[in-house]
Amino acid sequence: MALDPQRVAPVLAGYLSRGSMPARTVRALPTYLMARGLQLIVRATRAGAKDCSLQLERVGAIAAQQDELLAALNGLS
Repeated sequence: MALDPQRVAPVLAGYLSRGSMPARTVRALPTYLMARGLQLIVRATRAGAKDCSLQLERVGAIAAQQDELLAALNGLS
């Protein structure tokens, strides 16, 4: 369920090869990922979903590895 930080950094590096991104945005990416997960849970519940435990587990996994993701992204911007 967890993200692989060693894969996240190269994906972001690919985006950065096309244009710059402020360092504060790079540092905020783990938070943005969690926020997007929460948005998807809200959308699903509004559409009538009764069980969003899988999505919530994904958000929890991202929260649990924020420091690891930040370390992998360190130096990119």
